[in-house]
Amino acid sequence: MMLAQSIPPIVMAGIAFYVALYQLLIYVRRRDHREHLTFGLSCLAVGLYDVFCAGLYNATSMVEGARWQRAQFGALAVVALTFLWFMVDYTGYKGRRTLYGLSVCYAAFAVIQAVDRSDLTLLVDVPAVKHVQLPLGLEITYQEVAPGIVTHVQSLLPLAVLAYILRVAVTTSRSGRRDQAVPLFAALALFGGGVLNDTLVSSGVYRFAYLIEYSYLAMILLMAYSLSNTVVEAAIAKEALRASEERFRSLVETSSDWVWEADRRGVYTYASPRVGGLLGYEPQEVVGKTPFDLMPPDEAARVRAVFDEMASSSRPLEKLENVARRKDGQIVVLETSGAPFFDASGGLLGYRGVDRDITERKQVEAEREALIGELERRNAELERFTYTVSHDLKAPLVTISGFLGYLKKDALAGNTERVEKGIQRIVQATEKMQRLLRELLELSRIGRVKNPSHAVMFADIVEDALRLAHGRLEARGVRVEVTPDLPLVHGDRARLVEVVQNLLDNACNFMGDQAAPRITIGQQGLDGEGKRVLFVRDNGVGIDPRHHDRVFGLFEKLDPHSEGTGIGLALVKRIVEVHGGRVWVESERGRGATFFFTI
Repeated sequence: MMLAQSIPPIVMAGIAFYVALYQLLIYVRRRDHREHLTFGLSCLAVGLYDVFCAGLYNATSMVEGARWQRAQFGALAVVALTFLWFMVDYTGYKGRRTLYGLSVCYAAFAVIQAVDRSDLTLLVDVPAVKHVQLPLGLEITYQEVAPGIVTHVQSLLPLAVLAYILRVAVTTSRSGRRDQAVPLFAALALFGGGVLNDTLVSSGVYRFAYLIEYSYLAMILLMAYSLSNTVVEAAIAKEALRASEERFRSLVETSSDWVWEADRRGVYTYASPRVGGLLGYEPQEVVGKTPFDLMPPDEAARVRAVFDEMASSSRPLEKLENVARRKDGQIVVLETSGAPFFDASGGLLGYRGVDRDITERKQVEAEREALIGELERRNAELERFTYTVSHDLKAPLVTISGFLGYLKKDALAGNTERVEKGIQRIVQATEKMQRLLRELLELSRIGRVKNPSHAVMFADIVEDALRLAHGRLEARGVRVEVTPDLPLVHGDRARLVEVVQNLLDNACNFMGDQAAPRITIGQQGLDGEGKRVLFVRDNGVGIDPRHHDRVFGLFEKLDPHSEGTGIGLALVKRIVEVHGGRVWVESERGRGATFFFTI
């Protein structure tokens, strides 16, 4: 029959077992938090101790009481052992030399109490029966025997445990973790009070009920509450982190910028989905690569040097403009910004940042700069045009006006020879003015009036131009060589014929006194943009490198006394640019000139 006095220990055992099961289930889900495992084991040991207390309360003889006594001391050894490890897991305390020593002692005591039946643990022939009068008329009789030497030592060891718990609590408090230190101080007070009472009762100093089981229950509830708070806070933090990550992921995935993370060597460890729209790669294709793997070689070398310099001093990357190559080969311009992140010791781990596509912006800037330049050039041309109208067109008119006066006098005098010379001079002046006006009109129409673009063999364009320039070439005795590898081009055939014809005229004008004048027309591979490079080369007087850009200006004549109006090369440049190409000259004085252009 179970006595009423044994009911409280049984209730406390049930609470301890419930808390133990709860903590072990938490550990199953949070295996990186070992404090739930050690605390759960400690609660199991406390529950067993409470059961053994109930057994002692119901014992009717010293022999039966001795069995429950020995079980109690074994359980107490396990409680102390597991609680010590829980406390260290709970606080993360690093000083563990004393812990190992106490653990060895308590493990030994647990084994000895379980297997020893000699006087080392209990003196079964020496009675130590205690009668305790409790309130409400209750009485507890402890059918105990006197402890042996081993049990005496075990009873003194809690003093070392108390000192160790105090040390851990103080260290934890000083490190700023008061939320962990306060429960330890409270547990220390509860445990110390229970140990002190039970030691005095066991030693016969005064008669009272053993209280250690109540101290253990209070400690269990206290630490369970603290751990529950930790679990709840961790759950709240986890949910907050999940929500934050969700917001971040949503922001990253909907951002027009590419978000990335790279290690300190520049190797991508993360790439947001936006990289697909930016560079045509899936995120997993980028991870493991470096940004330099996605750049043309020259650009990769330049940006690598900049990155290494920044990483060496852990400086952020701020709006670094760089060129990357898409998966389909297309070139894009990116603006890269990134901030360094570090490990606990301050060492650089890598960079986190964003890449923004600024290709369109750079194109707009280039077009704006170019516009400020198709405007500065036009202003210069307008100034030259004003000069031409006021000078070059005025000169023939002055000539015509003057010779008309002479012509009238010579006609009245009957001097037919002078009349004919005057008429010839007037005709020449008129022809010059007509040619100048015609070329000015032609120049003004470039870019405004276009014929349809067609595919045409460049050899046919050259043939048309040679036919138009035949008279001048034959008069100067110029031999023209055309290479057989001329390509198929796309453009306005009539305009392209004008390009070649003007280059032929220019070459004839600057042959000088060359005994064997020669012009070569051909093709010279591809330029950096993949466009075919064509050329017209002569062996004339050449052009000083200082004037290479100047020769394409409107009305620019390096030799004021040379033939021509100074419009021909300006026409060439304008036509080539309308076709999306460019034109340039390579020449030295006295070594001929080669005019290159792309279509």
